Parts: sequence; structure tokens; C-alpha cells
Amino acid sequence: MLVKMASSKEVDELRQTFEAIDKDGTGMILEKELHDVIRQKKLNMSDNEIKDLISEVDYAGNGKINYSEFLSATIDLHSFLDEQKLLAVFNQFDTDKSGKITEENIYFAMQKLGMEVPKEDIKMIIAKHDLMHDGVISFHEFKQIFQVDGVKGDHPFGPDGPAAGY
Repeated sequence: MLVKMASSKEVDELRQTFEAIDKDGTGMILEKELHDVIRQKKLNMSDNEIKDLISEVDYAGNGKINYSEFLSATIDLHSFLDEQKLLAVFNQFDTDKSGKITEENIYFAMQKLGMEVPKEDIKMIIAKHDLMHDGVISFHEFKQIFQVDGVKGDHPFGPDGPAAGY
């Protein structure tokens, strides 16, 4: 959702980086391709750290990084996020327009995106981000997920990540 709100210039730069890493042009960054970039950049990452990086970004669970996953991991949240964009994303999850995100809201919002998220995972999301311990995520709590007041931009492929300067 956030990727759709990004500027075309930012997305174009990220597309070029993605294509540079995706040497075989499959539209997927394979572990070997990522490994090669990391070695080329002389970054000190073990094979296990590279696998962990892929699994952190690989929402589809296929062991590869597709373009959407890459964009999600690389968007510079610090320069991109503002209250209005966060509210728009919050409203996508607040499917019943109650002003709060419930487990059911997350389930239905993810279904709309074509993703089936296990209910146990949804319960963990709520538990992790429900700062008021009332079983829902308010907009204030939602903003804390993204650390809007102090967004760090710490992303696997971010400014200091494997694709930096590529």
C-alpha cells in the first residue's frame, strides 16, 4: 500500500537497482544474485545472514525477492511517510471504519491484497502493537509501528544495505 503512494522518481530509481541485481532478468532476486552483489560490494555477511535477509523480505515465502517485496523493503520511510499517508494506510486496514484495527480487519484487508495470513499471526500482530492492551490498534498505536516521529529508515536494502550505491 505504501509503495503505491511513492513518487515515480523514487520508484524508478529502485526499479533500476532491482534490475541491476536481477542479473538473469526473471523478475526475482535469487539468493545467488543477492550473494553476488553482497560480495561485489565487499559487505561482511554470512550465507545464513543472506538467507535471513531474504526470508525477512520474502512475503510470498518462495525463497526469492520479487519486485513488490523489494520495493516494500527499500522505500525510504523517513522521507516518504507523513500523517496523511499513514492515515490512508490505516483506513485500508480499518475495514469497518470503526477508527480501530481489529483482528478481523487485518484478516479482511490482507484478503483484499490477495494474502492469506494465519489467524495466529494476526493475533501476534495485534499483541505486539496493541500498546493500550485493549485488543485493537488505534491510529496512535499504528503510527508507533512506523515510528513516524523518528523514522530510522532501517531496511535490508536501505541506504546502507546491500544495494547501496548500486
